[in-house]
Amino acid sequence: MMQSLLNTRGQSVEADTMDMGEEAHLPVSNITELEQLNEQLKAKPFKKKLIKSLGTLGGTTEKEIVARILKAMLEDELATNLNWKGMGQKVGICKMDIADVILPAALIEIEEGNEPNDESDVGADEEDSD
Repeated sequence: MMQSLLNTRGQSVEADTMDMGEEAHLPVSNITELEQLNEQLKAKPFKKKLIKSLGTLGGTTEKEIVARILKAMLEDELATNLNWKGMGQKVGICKMDIADVILPAALIEIEEGNEPNDESDVGADEEDSD
C-alpha cells in the first residue's frame, strides 16, 4: 500500500508504509510527529524509499537542496525549534534517524547534478575538436 507523503513542484512523493501499520505525514509539525517519524525510519524499506523520494526534490546548490529536503520534512514552526547539534534551547537532530535521511537524500541530488546531462554541456567538446 502506497501512501502519498507530500507534493512538491507538482510531483507526488510517496513512501511504502505497508510494513509500518500507520501513515506517515510530511511535513511533520510538532515534536511528537517528529518522534513518530523517527520510529518509522527504523524500518529500512520505508527509510530507503523516503531517501529516494526526497533525493528528487532538486536544487541548484547544496544549500538549496538541503533546504528543500528540510522544507519537505518539517513545518517552519517546528524547524525554528531545531538545529543540528541542539545548541541553546533547541532540539538537536544530528543523532535522530531523520539525519540519516537528510544527508543521503541530499547526496543523491548533488551526485546527479554532477552528471553531464545538461544539454549545454553535451557536444561542447566535440565542437572544439572540429
